[in-house]
Amino acid sequence: MAECNVKTLQEVLRWASSFLREQINYTEEDSLVIAKRLICHVKDWSMSTLYCHLSDVYENYQEELLPYLKQLELGLPLQYVMGYEEFFGRNFMVSEATLIPRPETEELVQLALDYLAGKSSQQVVEIGVGTGCIIETLALECPDNLYLGVDLSAEALAIAEKNRQQFELTNLMLKESDVFSGVPVVTEGYDLVISNPPYISEDETSVMDQQVIDFEPHMALFAEEDGLLIYRQIAEQLESYLKPTGIALFEIGFQQGESVKQLFQKHTTKRHVEVVKDLAGLDRMIKVSEKKN
Repeated sequence: MAECNVKTLQEVLRWASSFLREQINYTEEDSLVIAKRLICHVKDWSMSTLYCHLSDVYENYQEELLPYLKQLELGLPLQYVMGYEEFFGRNFMVSEATLIPRPETEELVQLALDYLAGKSSQQVVEIGVGTGCIIETLALECPDNLYLGVDLSAEALAIAEKNRQQFELTNLMLKESDVFSGVPVVTEGYDLVISNPPYISEDETSVMDQQVIDFEPHMALFAEEDGLLIYRQIAEQLESYLKPTGIALFEIGFQQGESVKQLFQKHTTKRHVEVVKDLAGLDRMIKVSEKKN
């Protein structure tokens, strides 16, 4: 890797991409994407700004990029190396105490935003906030409501609090809680309950990305009872917290639709429960709402 010659940004991109391919076995496409993201991170540039500087000389490129490349060589996900991930157009801080936000979860957020559109003074609670990307996006997009986010992990809550502070959110409270244990009961109930809980069965590790298993928090990934434990705990208590006219939204594994639906039908008999598909046509969300006559 030791090279002293002056390089343009375009040449540095090729150099970094080559390192990622040869040392970490990334594909050619992934190597180039990661190299671009790293340079944008180091330079605090947008991708469009990077393209404007491709012919410029990049001084000190090894000094700036090698520390990040070496962390990637150890197996760390890019998001943990940079310390953030983009979600719904904003950068959320992440750490190894939190899951890395996924694009699929943006669809859960959009479903919630569709419900909150045009409403105010709604009371919203998220079970298992992690980085805070779900509840904080809702609080930013629909600010005229009251938001509560809870998590069992104090370390995850610390990251969510940092994100709350960076977005200057005054309509959100964060609190430590095991499912609903620390959630106050409000008189009429919450208008929206939302969660992306742990839903992976321990039996699924053989088909998972090794990087996810090695670095992302198992507390936020895995659940007992074939991945259904947290859904059952939420379903058993949901009627005590959800307003009769409110809705509850949950992300699920793409093979869990019918199982999770049956759980909520068992414990919320007066409500309508449906499986919602994602943009790829896979079962991805559960919606619990008022049953219409």
